[in-house]
Amino acid sequence: MKKPIWLFIVLLNVCAWFLVWWALRPTQSNPPNQGDQETAKAVTSEGHHAKVSEQANDPTQAIPINTTSESAEAVTWQVQVQDAQGQALPNARVRLQAAPGDGLIYERACDQQGNTRFTGPDVDTVDISVAAPGYAPGDARLHRDAPQTRVTLTKSQTPPQLSQAQVVTGKVLDETGQPLSDVRVTCSRCLGKRQFNTGNNGRFGFEALFPGAVLRFSKKGRRPVKIEGFTSGDTVVLQAYPTFQAQVVDRADNRPIETFGYSLVAEKSSFYAESKLQKHADGLFQVAGVPTDQELTCRIKLPNRYTIEHHIQYEANAATAVHRLWIDSRPGRVSIQVVNEAGDPLPQAMARFHSKGLMFDQMANPLGLIRSQELLMQQRFTIHVTAPGYLRQSLNEREPTPLDSPQDPLVVILERATQVTVIVNQNQYPGVDDLNAADQAGAVYRARRTGNQTFIFSGLPPGAVTLEVMGEKTWHVDANILAQDHQEILLGDQGVTIAGRFFVGSTAKQEGVLVFGREGEPLRNIVCSKDGRFQARHCLPGRYVIGLPHDQNAYFRRLGDQAPFLRSIEVGNQDMLDLDLHVATPLRLKGCLSQSTHLKLTGTTDEGAPYSEILSHNRGTRFLFYGLPPGRYDLFYEAAGPGSDLVLLQQGIALSRDVDLCDPQKKPAPHL
Repeated sequence: MKKPIWLFIVLLNVCAWFLVWWALRPTQSNPPNQGDQETAKAVTSEGHHAKVSEQANDPTQAIPINTTSESAEAVTWQVQVQDAQGQALPNARVRLQAAPGDGLIYERACDQQGNTRFTGPDVDTVDISVAAPGYAPGDARLHRDAPQTRVTLTKSQTPPQLSQAQVVTGKVLDETGQPLSDVRVTCSRCLGKRQFNTGNNGRFGFEALFPGAVLRFSKKGRRPVKIEGFTSGDTVVLQAYPTFQAQVVDRADNRPIETFGYSLVAEKSSFYAESKLQKHADGLFQVAGVPTDQELTCRIKLPNRYTIEHHIQYEANAATAVHRLWIDSRPGRVSIQVVNEAGDPLPQAMARFHSKGLMFDQMANPLGLIRSQELLMQQRFTIHVTAPGYLRQSLNEREPTPLDSPQDPLVVILERATQVTVIVNQNQYPGVDDLNAADQAGAVYRARRTGNQTFIFSGLPPGAVTLEVMGEKTWHVDANILAQDHQEILLGDQGVTIAGRFFVGSTAKQEGVLVFGREGEPLRNIVCSKDGRFQARHCLPGRYVIGLPHDQNAYFRRLGDQAPFLRSIEVGNQDMLDLDLHVATPLRLKGCLSQSTHLKLTGTTDEGAPYSEILSHNRGTRFLFYGLPPGRYDLFYEAAGPGSDLVLLQQGIALSRDVDLCDPQKKPAPHL
């Protein structure tokens, strides 16, 4: 081989070895736990995650993991870890996570004094979790104003060794020695399966049960059993709870009541049994498997919607007894005389009677006397007595008075209050749908909503109250209630007033109701005076409509400015007074037919809007369309019942006033 070629090969090998050495040379790294000022850097690439795995065995290496975002590093968080005796725990792993969590997680090992610190992240709160071999984990939360803490770890219990486990089997029987299926068996110190349901043979088994294990056996209707130190091959007997027996008896004549339903509830367990309204011979009923040594609540539901509640102390030594549930079926009545603080009767008072399964309202007569309907004597009622402008008073556990034992009515004195209307500006209090008031004594009153922004309290006590306004968030507003009949409270800007006169055709609307509302909101009613004057207060800026009530107002609103019975108003930030609003006069169209059919009226209003209406004419010989806008229409009928072809009945009906197609002075309408 020639010398130049040999030299070239040698040089090539030298270069190759140099490149391999350069790629594998050790990289310089920071010494362990270099300076407590070292910052735990956030990383995201796969290469860095691989590096975390390599460093996991180095207890002093700070490992930032699971990072999804960048964060400024300005706060130093310090943690000291010790055991229950106050001795430092070196090499304990401390993990820091930004709270409530933005994806940043840092991990660092403690030094020989049990200390570690993190510089970053720059947040108000972080969560700290600490782990050390042989100790139960610990945690803490640090705040920016107190970035230091000490975490104490306690020794963890030594887990049992698998060599100590044993295999156990057994069988569950009832009190007669028969196998019990579907018994839930649970183990508190088992390595493998911890729950088991017995099969038809009543058998169960656990493969890894450790010393000190506790087995629990439970089945509905039977007494549960708990066994410590279970021996394989043993049998477990679950005793059935006794059968609850009762008889429903009428106290009036000592005879059984046979038609009723019941529900039975155990106070200290989840036991519940129920029967619908049905007949029970001799008033007797039974419920099997009822837990003993506790109080039972038995509710007897009678056909007239009354529910009588009985409380029974159900003891094991008397479980076989038949419990008599007395029902006093004698009729009774509750009478209440409602007066004000001066003793004057309140004829506008109302009482709401409430008991289990029954609720009704009763109004007072002109003398302020409230007499309930006939009630069962044994029924207990909660009665809420109210009157406009007065505070509500509640009567609890009231029993009726027998009808054959006349007594003076119970006198209820209502204290004077103020009826309060609250107007809420929905722009400043968005989404408000509920309003409460709390007085200085802590009593809470709930308002009744009467409009999109109007709430009414029937009565609030004079003095300071706090209004709780609930919408997109909750606001608390202080208010002072005056000693007067009525008070109006405005929350937010007062809004503007819209007022004027309303005309139907050229005639002022007579006293009655108009519909009014802002665009996109439900229409509400406002009252029109005898001369057609109207007023709407506390209106927010926007576009409003006002007009006549009509069953097709939703259709008319879609017509916009072409709506015949509605008028649009653009409202700014100033009152709009002395308006004159004119709408078309609703008209009638009458006619004659010889048989029932479906009619369709279609055409164009005088304002150029399309309009149609369908009428089912199914009795008599005359038909009537009413509330029609002026316009020109064609009238059709169905030739042979619903779904058939339409046949022209009358064409080109000019409707500028009421029209009767059966009027002999006019061209008669063709008969079917």
